[in-house]
Amino acid sequence: MNIVKQMMPDCYEETVFDIDYERFYDEGIRYALFDVDSTFLPFDNIDVNENHVTLFNGIKNLGMRVALYSNGKDSRVRPVAEVLEVEYVPSAFKPSNKKFKMIKDIFGENFETSQTMFIGDSILCDMLFAGRNGMKKVLVDHIPDESFNFKGTVVSMIQVPASIMLKKEGFQYRKKHYSF
Repeated sequence: MNIVKQMMPDCYEETVFDIDYERFYDEGIRYALFDVDSTFLPFDNIDVNENHVTLFNGIKNLGMRVALYSNGKDSRVRPVAEVLEVEYVPSAFKPSNKKFKMIKDIFGENFETSQTMFIGDSILCDMLFAGRNGMKKVLVDHIPDESFNFKGTVVSMIQVPASIMLKKEGFQYRKKHYSF
């Protein structure tokens, strides 16, 4: 599979709160992996609120197992995972598979990537990682933060050319999209 197809989102929604998780469950998805930084919290922010807790509890109540899979450090991801009461893998080095075995260990021997959705804000890191591993790829908008950060700048620089490549394949960035 070529790299553009690996990066092509299966779904695009503006935020994690807009995703139709029930639809994914009805399609056989039983595992949900979330990026943290700029996906459901601003970069370097650990202020999980009641809306996040309600969202994650709702996903778990559907019957999905949920975990965080982040390039952020343990000191950043652990407090978020603790509040949400989910497992996590920090310093994941996406789009590399360097730590993917840890997710398999968390979810156990019945874990199937084909039954997994990955929710992230980065076409290059998150969508490519999910595509390489046979997961449903769910792209959300990058959550900006109030101060300059290197990641946000790099993501913006990469998202534009990547979205142009994807547009040639039929994907329109920032337009609601479900391809299943």
